[in-house]
Amino acid sequence: MNGRHLAGVLFVIAVGEFFIGMMMAEATYPGYNISSDTISQLGSMVCHGSCRFIQPAADIFNISVTVLGVIILIGGAALFREDRPLSITVVITGLGAIGVGLTLAAHSAPILHGLVSLITFVFAGISALLSVREGGGVFAVICLVLGILSLASTVLFTLGIYMGLGIGGMERMIVYPVLVWGASFGGYLISKGSKQGAT
Repeated sequence: MNGRHLAGVLFVIAVGEFFIGMMMAEATYPGYNISSDTISQLGSMVCHGSCRFIQPAADIFNISVTVLGVIILIGGAALFREDRPLSITVVITGLGAIGVGLTLAAHSAPILHGLVSLITFVFAGISALLSVREGGGVFAVICLVLGILSLASTVLFTLGIYMGLGIGGMERMIVYPVLVWGASFGGYLISKGSKQGAT
């Protein structure tokens, strides 16, 4: 199994694991609204008189996003010999995702959590753009569109412009495109790595 093949397998696993974890957390969080609540709300401590995590949603989300980061980091490292710039941005994305999970679980300062979230968003989008070099044709166009959509949504989200989607809806316009990219790019790398291994 070469670096591209391994990275592809890990990216598909990472996206699947996180998407399922996020859905489970949303389903077990009473009154959760994907438009008005941020994704990180799933794993955050809620303070109304006393402070507490909403369980099991918080543990499910914080574990799943941390595992996402770890798997992405390993996948990015596997790409180092194949595509160094892409490898670096993917590794940074993974570190950012780990930071998201840890800062939520530790109830860290909002500024620190906001910083690691922004790092994750930006470098995931950049990774999608860099992956254009890995393939041509329609696949390259898909990667380009998904990367631009995620980064543009990051800018709008940062400026507080939610386009009628709410804060949670706009945040999903950042996250969903790169999840779709991660799964599709993973499948592409599996296919490409298998062909390389056969030659």
